[in-house]
Amino acid sequence: MQHDGLDNDCDNHTYLMSASLGPGKTTWSSCSDDYLTEFLGNDYADCLNNFVEQKPGTKFQSKLLPGRKYSAFRQCNLAFGPKYRPYIIDEEPFEDICRELWCANGTVARRAHPGLDGTSCDTDMVCFHGKCRNEKTLDSELSSLYGSDTI
Repeated sequence: MQHDGLDNDCDNHTYLMSASLGPGKTTWSSCSDDYLTEFLGNDYADCLNNFVEQKPGTKFQSKLLPGRKYSAFRQCNLAFGPKYRPYIIDEEPFEDICRELWCANGTVARRAHPGLDGTSCDTDMVCFHGKCRNEKTLDSELSSLYGSDTI
């Protein structure tokens, strides 16, 4: 899969597959959609149809929103290392974790990416598609669409 704007006509500043990090990139471009559709239509994607048995004692949480599995703190650690923590202050551009998660190590703040869906963004609020949403309302919407284990 190519980055947007490299050997394709998609905007290289707007979508998830942009060549650089930036705020608000929470959707896929038509180019990424085309690349993925092409990949899934070829024989080398057949392995995705293989069912893998779970090992006893493991719990596969495929329907858990990624931000519920990886907190903002963990997202910063994974992006930049163990000394980084979320940097959120009431000042642009640092105040909106859902639009753009900033991580700091005490010396420098670095932009990571929009907070993953499910990342806590306020009391009883979580990120979803780049916006801070009421957790209970979102859970209700997701449960009605996908089942109660999708939260």
